[in-house]
Amino acid sequence: MSSRRIRSRQAIHVSCVLFALLLRFLDWKLAMVMALGALAFNVVVLPQLSLHKEGEDESKHSFGTLLYPSVIALLTLIFRDRLELVALAWGVMAFGDGMASVVGRSTGEHRLPWNAAKSWEGVLAHLVFGGIAGSFLHAWTLGLVLTPGELWAHPFSLLLGFGAATFTALLESLDSGIDDNMLVPIGSALAAWCLERVLTAPDLFADLVTHGRVAFLICLGAGVAAVAASSLTLAGAVTAVVVGTLVAAGAGWSGFGLLMAFFVVGTGVTRLGKKIKIERGLYEARGGRRGMGNVLANGGLAALLALLALATSSMEESALFVLMLAAGLATATFDTCSSEIGQAWGRRTFSPLTGKSVPPGTEGAVSLEGTLAGLVGAIGIGVLGWAVTAYPPAGIAAVVFGGVVGSTFESVLGDVAARRQLELDNDLVNFLNTLVGALAAAWFYL
Repeated sequence: MSSRRIRSRQAIHVSCVLFALLLRFLDWKLAMVMALGALAFNVVVLPQLSLHKEGEDESKHSFGTLLYPSVIALLTLIFRDRLELVALAWGVMAFGDGMASVVGRSTGEHRLPWNAAKSWEGVLAHLVFGGIAGSFLHAWTLGLVLTPGELWAHPFSLLLGFGAATFTALLESLDSGIDDNMLVPIGSALAAWCLERVLTAPDLFADLVTHGRVAFLICLGAGVAAVAASSLTLAGAVTAVVVGTLVAAGAGWSGFGLLMAFFVVGTGVTRLGKKIKIERGLYEARGGRRGMGNVLANGGLAALLALLALATSSMEESALFVLMLAAGLATATFDTCSSEIGQAWGRRTFSPLTGKSVPPGTEGAVSLEGTLAGLVGAIGIGVLGWAVTAYPPAGIAAVVFGGVVGSTFESVLGDVAARRQLELDNDLVNFLNTLVGALAAAWFYL
């Protein structure tokens, strides 16, 4: 693809953010009309400009241009009373992702150790340009600034913008197979929303220290034992101590009990059928020990939801966050049990989309034995959450529903990726399926 065509494509990508300036003057309905108008433009006009890369699947490029305005419309609907968050996400996507591509292609010489297709220069460009644009548009939409020079008087907008840009720079650096036009804006909006809740919570850090001291000592002891038993790597154990402490401090001992139940069940089923899995070449790397990525993928959302539960002053919201935490862990339990049991004892492994038999270990593949084991695991987490008074009896159905939906999402995503020969980052997919499970449970419960 010529450098001129690259510049033209990125110029359109970045210049579209000028429409975000209008969010200061529009209500959400007019903002939706604007986003849908941009979608129509991308469908009718943009294909005539032939800006896709040479050798690139044109349908893939077209899909990306459709996602751009579609995701803005979705965020406008979700955050219809908080259009400053939509503007922030729009800025991070347009300038962060756009400049990361330009800088990465032109000066990106230092490759990332976890993804050789990306560079440190691109990640830094995403963080800097996305952070500035997101911060400015956040403050602009709220009516706090008229020029970028006034931005430095509003540190809260800067914290949200650069916090969201940092999070999405890391997400975008992974080989996830998920289109940046979806991953970056949704990740930015959610990161800014969560960060805002935490930063505005009164006495949050004092409460963390108060509620988390005993949990820290328990987690520290459990982490040392897990390393000695070859269940966790050292980095995984350190991460688990942080996650466990946050969960106990924010969601109480009931939330901590659910997290420990998942860890015990997950460790146990991983070791079941070890000989069979080794013979099939399907046994976990590092001899079954879980690393930092595994811990964050399965427990990171639980830590975040526990933090949000502690940050809110509403008992109803706090209870909902704890229920979502349980659903995320139910999803992780379903996924772990189904894959580990299915790989060892699944008599027929098949594609969830076509039903055709595929080899064990194929991305997204499922088996009857594994699915039943996963369902039992999710039900166990759901019932345990009710038993430790994390939520009322009606919450059991919501938690199990979330576990099923989240795990199904992971299987379908993996199956689609296998068909398109995409390499998905397993830890990122596991985090996403816990998020989908938590959101599904919240929808079901409400």
